[in-house]
Amino acid sequence: MDEPLFDEEFGNRSFDTVQQGESCLRRLRELRIGIDRVQHALRAGDQAARQADEFSPKTAAGLQRWTNTIQELRRGLATDGWECEDPKNSPRLVRADKAVSLAVVTGDKHTGVPEHFPKNAHPLGSTMVDAIRHNDSKQVAGQQPIEVVDSFAKGILELNSITWVLLYRRTAKFGLRAEISYPALTRDRVITDWKERLILPEAKFIEENTPLDADTDDVYFEIREA
Repeated sequence: MDEPLFDEEFGNRSFDTVQQGESCLRRLRELRIGIDRVQHALRAGDQAARQADEFSPKTAAGLQRWTNTIQELRRGLATDGWECEDPKNSPRLVRADKAVSLAVVTGDKHTGVPEHFPKNAHPLGSTMVDAIRHNDSKQVAGQQPIEVVDSFAKGILELNSITWVLLYRRTAKFGLRAEISYPALTRDRVITDWKERLILPEAKFIEENTPLDADTDDVYFEIREA
Protein backbone atom coordinates (compact mmCIF):
# COMPACT_ATOMS: atom_id res chain seq x y z
CA MET A 1 0.00 0.00 0.00
CA ASP A 2 1.24 3.52 -0.73
CA GLU A 3 2.25 5.87 2.06
CA PRO A 4 -0.67 7.95 3.36
CA LEU A 5 -1.10 11.35 1.73
CA PHE A 6 -2.01 14.43 3.72
CA ASP A 7 -5.19 16.16 2.67
CA GLU A 8 -5.80 19.66 4.02
CA GLU A 9 -9.49 18.96 4.64
CA PHE A 10 -9.50 15.33 5.80
CA GLY A 11 -5.95 14.68 7.07
CA ASN A 12 -4.00 11.52 6.19
CA ARG A 13 -5.49 9.60 3.28
CA SER A 14 -4.37 6.49 1.47
CA PHE A 15 -5.34 4.20 -1.39
CA ASP A 16 -4.34 0.62 -2.03
CA THR A 17 -3.45 0.72 -5.71
CA VAL A 18 -2.58 3.32 -8.34
CA GLN A 19 -2.08 1.95 -11.83
CA GLN A 20 -0.89 3.66 -14.99
CA GLY A 21 0.17 2.68 -18.49
CA GLU A 22 -0.14 -0.97 -19.45
CA SER A 23 -1.22 -2.10 -15.98
CA CYS A 24 -4.07 0.43 -16.11
CA LEU A 25 -5.17 -0.79 -19.53
CA ARG A 26 -5.01 -4.41 -18.35
CA ARG A 27 -7.19 -3.61 -15.35
CA LEU A 28 -9.70 -1.79 -17.57
CA ARG A 29 -9.91 -4.89 -19.76
CA GLU A 30 -10.63 -6.95 -16.64
CA LEU A 31 -13.45 -4.53 -15.82
CA ARG A 32 -14.63 -4.75 -19.47
CA ILE A 33 -14.33 -0.98 -19.92
CA GLY A 34 -12.98 -0.14 -23.37
CA ILE A 35 -10.37 2.65 -23.19
CA ASP A 36 -11.38 3.77 -26.69
CA ARG A 37 -14.97 4.23 -25.51
CA VAL A 38 -13.81 6.32 -22.56
CA GLN A 39 -11.46 8.50 -24.60
CA HIS A 40 -14.13 9.15 -27.23
CA ALA A 41 -16.59 10.19 -24.51
CA LEU A 42 -14.07 12.55 -22.91
CA ARG A 43 -13.33 14.17 -26.28
CA ALA A 44 -17.05 14.57 -26.96
CA GLY A 45 -17.52 16.22 -23.58
CA ASP A 46 -14.64 18.62 -24.27
CA GLN A 47 -16.03 19.56 -27.64
CA ALA A 48 -19.44 20.23 -26.09
CA ALA A 49 -17.94 22.39 -23.33
CA ARG A 50 -16.18 24.55 -25.93
CA GLN A 51 -19.54 25.53 -27.40
CA ALA A 52 -20.21 27.70 -24.34
CA ASP A 53 -19.15 31.34 -24.65
CA GLU A 54 -19.51 34.65 -22.83
CA PHE A 55 -23.23 34.67 -23.54
CA SER A 56 -23.86 31.24 -22.00
CA PRO A 57 -25.08 30.69 -18.44
CA LYS A 58 -22.18 30.19 -16.04
CA THR A 59 -23.10 26.53 -15.61
CA ALA A 60 -23.14 25.84 -19.36
CA ALA A 61 -19.61 24.60 -20.03
CA GLY A 62 -19.46 22.24 -17.06
CA LEU A 63 -22.99 20.95 -17.56
CA GLN A 64 -22.51 20.37 -21.28
CA ARG A 65 -19.23 18.55 -20.63
CA TRP A 66 -20.83 16.28 -18.04
CA THR A 67 -23.98 15.42 -19.99
CA ASN A 68 -22.17 14.81 -23.29
CA THR A 69 -19.48 12.72 -21.65
CA ILE A 70 -22.17 10.51 -20.12
CA GLN A 71 -24.15 10.35 -23.37
CA GLU A 72 -21.19 9.21 -25.48
CA LEU A 73 -19.88 6.84 -22.82
CA ARG A 74 -23.30 5.22 -22.71
CA ARG A 75 -23.50 5.05 -26.47
CA GLY A 76 -20.11 3.33 -26.66
CA LEU A 77 -20.40 0.91 -23.75
CA ALA A 78 -23.96 -0.06 -24.73
CA THR A 79 -22.37 -1.62 -27.81
CA ASP A 80 -20.37 -3.79 -25.41
CA GLY A 81 -23.44 -4.94 -23.49
CA TRP A 82 -23.56 -2.34 -20.70
CA GLU A 83 -26.98 -1.04 -19.65
CA CYS A 84 -28.07 2.53 -18.91
CA GLU A 85 -29.71 3.17 -15.54
CA ASP A 86 -30.87 6.39 -13.84
CA PRO A 87 -31.66 5.53 -10.20
CA LYS A 88 -33.19 8.66 -8.66
CA ASN A 89 -31.88 10.69 -11.63
CA SER A 90 -28.30 9.56 -10.93
CA PRO A 91 -27.03 8.32 -14.33
CA ARG A 92 -25.09 5.05 -14.33
CA LEU A 93 -23.82 2.40 -16.66
CA VAL A 94 -24.23 -1.16 -15.40
CA ARG A 95 -22.22 -4.05 -16.79
CA ALA A 96 -24.25 -6.91 -18.24
CA ASP A 97 -23.45 -9.23 -15.33
CA LYS A 98 -24.49 -6.51 -12.80
CA ALA A 99 -21.15 -6.82 -10.99
CA VAL A 100 -19.88 -3.33 -11.87
CA SER A 101 -21.52 0.05 -12.34
CA LEU A 102 -19.89 3.24 -13.59
CA ALA A 103 -20.76 6.87 -12.83
CA VAL A 104 -19.26 10.10 -14.20
CA VAL A 105 -18.08 12.74 -11.72
CA THR A 106 -16.24 16.05 -12.05
CA GLY A 107 -13.00 15.98 -10.06
CA ASP A 108 -10.81 18.59 -8.39
CA LYS A 109 -7.32 19.75 -9.40
CA HIS A 110 -5.68 16.53 -8.14
CA THR A 111 -7.66 14.32 -10.52
CA GLY A 112 -5.45 12.10 -12.66
CA VAL A 113 -2.31 12.97 -10.66
CA PRO A 114 -0.93 9.75 -9.13
CA GLU A 115 0.97 11.35 -6.26
CA HIS A 116 -1.97 13.46 -5.07
CA PHE A 117 -5.35 12.63 -3.55
CA PRO A 118 -8.34 13.65 -5.70
CA LYS A 119 -11.84 14.50 -4.55
CA ASN A 120 -15.09 15.23 -6.33
CA ALA A 121 -15.49 18.93 -7.24
CA HIS A 122 -19.16 19.11 -6.24
CA PRO A 123 -21.17 17.47 -3.42
CA LEU A 124 -22.38 13.96 -4.20
CA GLY A 125 -26.06 13.12 -4.26
CA SER A 126 -27.52 10.68 -1.75
CA THR A 127 -27.74 7.86 -4.30
CA MET A 128 -24.03 8.12 -5.02
CA VAL A 129 -23.22 8.30 -1.31
CA ASP A 130 -25.26 5.11 -0.75
CA ALA A 131 -23.40 3.39 -3.59
CA ILE A 132 -20.02 4.23 -2.07
CA ARG A 133 -21.18 3.03 1.35
CA HIS A 134 -22.05 -0.21 -0.37
CA ASN A 135 -18.54 -0.33 -1.84
CA ASP A 136 -17.14 -0.04 1.67
CA SER A 137 -19.45 -2.72 3.03
CA LYS A 138 -18.28 -5.14 0.32
CA GLN A 139 -14.80 -4.97 1.82
CA VAL A 140 -16.05 -6.19 5.22
CA ALA A 141 -18.12 -9.33 4.81
CA GLY A 142 -21.42 -9.34 6.60
CA GLN A 143 -21.49 -5.63 7.43
CA GLN A 144 -24.21 -3.94 5.45
CA PRO A 145 -25.21 -0.40 6.48
CA ILE A 146 -28.93 0.01 7.15
CA GLU A 147 -29.14 2.89 4.66
CA VAL A 148 -27.71 0.70 1.90
CA VAL A 149 -30.05 -2.19 2.66
CA ASP A 150 -32.93 0.27 2.47
CA SER A 151 -31.60 1.57 -0.86
CA PHE A 152 -31.52 -1.95 -2.28
CA ALA A 153 -35.11 -2.47 -1.15
CA LYS A 154 -36.11 0.62 -3.10
CA GLY A 155 -34.21 -0.51 -6.19
CA ILE A 156 -31.75 2.39 -6.05
CA LEU A 157 -28.68 0.22 -6.54
CA GLU A 158 -28.16 -2.60 -8.98
CA LEU A 159 -27.93 -5.88 -7.07
CA ASN A 160 -24.44 -6.22 -5.57
CA SER A 161 -22.58 -4.11 -8.08
CA ILE A 162 -19.41 -2.24 -7.17
CA THR A 163 -19.57 1.40 -8.26
CA TRP A 164 -16.56 2.91 -10.02
CA VAL A 165 -16.35 6.53 -11.15
CA LEU A 166 -14.92 8.18 -14.23
CA LEU A 167 -13.39 11.25 -12.60
CA TYR A 168 -12.19 14.04 -14.91
CA ARG A 169 -10.65 17.51 -14.72
CA ARG A 170 -10.03 19.92 -17.62
CA THR A 171 -6.93 22.12 -17.39
CA ALA A 172 -5.63 24.75 -19.78
CA LYS A 173 -2.00 23.66 -19.32
CA PHE A 174 -2.23 19.86 -19.18
CA GLY A 175 -5.38 19.18 -21.18
CA LEU A 176 -7.90 16.72 -19.80
CA ARG A 177 -6.87 14.57 -16.86
CA ALA A 178 -9.02 11.59 -15.94
CA GLU A 179 -9.08 8.36 -13.99
CA ILE A 180 -11.45 5.46 -13.45
CA SER A 181 -11.36 4.76 -9.75
CA TYR A 182 -13.01 2.78 -6.97
CA PRO A 183 -14.25 5.07 -4.17
CA ALA A 184 -14.28 3.51 -0.72
CA LEU A 185 -15.50 6.15 1.75
CA THR A 186 -17.29 9.51 1.86
CA ARG A 187 -17.70 12.25 4.42
CA ASP A 188 -20.05 15.21 4.04
CA ARG A 189 -20.79 14.15 0.43
CA VAL A 190 -17.09 14.17 -0.50
CA ILE A 191 -15.06 11.08 -1.45
CA THR A 192 -12.41 10.67 1.25
CA ASP A 193 -10.78 7.32 0.37
CA TRP A 194 -10.10 5.30 -2.76
CA LYS A 195 -9.56 1.56 -2.95
CA GLU A 196 -8.07 1.62 -6.43
CA ARG A 197 -7.16 4.30 -8.99
CA LEU A 198 -6.60 3.76 -12.71
CA ILE A 199 -4.88 6.82 -14.17
CA LEU A 200 -5.79 7.42 -17.82
CA PRO A 201 -3.39 9.02 -20.31
CA GLU A 202 -3.69 12.82 -20.44
CA ALA A 203 -5.70 14.00 -23.43
CA LYS A 204 -4.16 16.95 -25.29
CA PHE A 205 -6.29 19.12 -27.55
CA ILE A 206 -5.47 21.48 -30.38
CA GLU A 207 -8.21 24.07 -30.35
CA GLU A 208 -8.69 27.77 -30.89
CA ASN A 209 -10.54 28.32 -27.64
CA THR A 210 -10.05 26.87 -24.18
CA PRO A 211 -13.29 25.69 -22.54
CA LEU A 212 -14.69 28.06 -19.93
CA ASP A 213 -14.68 25.31 -17.30
CA ALA A 214 -10.91 24.72 -17.57
CA ASP A 215 -9.01 25.13 -14.29
CA THR A 216 -12.17 25.93 -12.35
CA ASP A 217 -14.56 24.04 -10.15
CA ASP A 218 -17.25 25.65 -12.29
CA VAL A 219 -20.54 26.82 -10.87
CA TYR A 220 -22.25 24.09 -8.89
CA PHE A 221 -25.39 22.70 -10.47
CA GLU A 222 -27.56 20.21 -8.67
CA ILE A 223 -29.20 17.18 -10.25
CA ARG A 224 -32.29 16.66 -8.09
CA GLU A 225 -33.22 13.11 -7.27
CA ALA A 226 -36.73 11.93 -8.03
